Amino acid sequence: AYEVGKTALTAAELGATAGGRTIILSEDTRTAELHALYQEFAGLDFLPVENGQGRIVGYVRRQMCFAALSQNQFMRDLLLKPDMTVSGIMDPRVVCLDSHTRLPEASDVLMKREEEVRFDPFVITHEGEFYGISSVRRVLDALNYYFQQDMDACNEAQTSVMTTGSFGASANPVLEAAAVVEPLTGPGGDYSAIFDLNERLSLMVLFDVCGKGLKA
Repeated sequence: AYEVGKTALTAAELGATAGGRTIILSEDTRTAELHALYQEFAGLDFLPVENGQGRIVGYVRRQMCFAALSQNQFMRDLLLKPDMTVSGIMDPRVVCLDSHTRLPEASDVLMKREEEVRFDPFVITHEGEFYGISSVRRVLDALNYYFQQDMDACNEAQTSVMTTGSFGASANPVLEAAAVVEPLTGPGGDYSAIFDLNERLSLMVLFDVCGKGLKA
């Protein structure tokens, strides 16, 4: 559940936005072909680029392509020449992460990218093959989702410990318990003590005040 592969837009999902075509470009793909692809399919954006050995070595984005073509008429004519390939406009700073990469590790890698590409999508592979793409937003949303799931489960468990039944009242009708549960920023460590009030009565206190997250 905590792996980056769970955040992916898969190759099949991406292919659907391109009419079933492959969304991986080769270094030899003509710039004119890329331009036509973007014009035909408005939902296309991030496209990985692989070399002759099948290794992903860069990527292009819709804005990147149209920005290069719109610089001036000379650049447009140059880039649309039959012999011009995407290798001339791709960005080689592509990040490829294995699908089993843990979300915190993925977040750390992505945020260490250079500022101008820090929030660009990235590639996810599975068993060495292209699996899909994802984004910083998807990773952060997944981190927040799973963290909240853990916190909710931990709060529920901690609250249930404080109920009368958890102290075995049904097994010992003499035992009475009371609880006040008021979560602060999250589950935390606890303090406990037992006080003998008389020969028949003891007071057990469980006091939880120090929230230290899930480890506690």
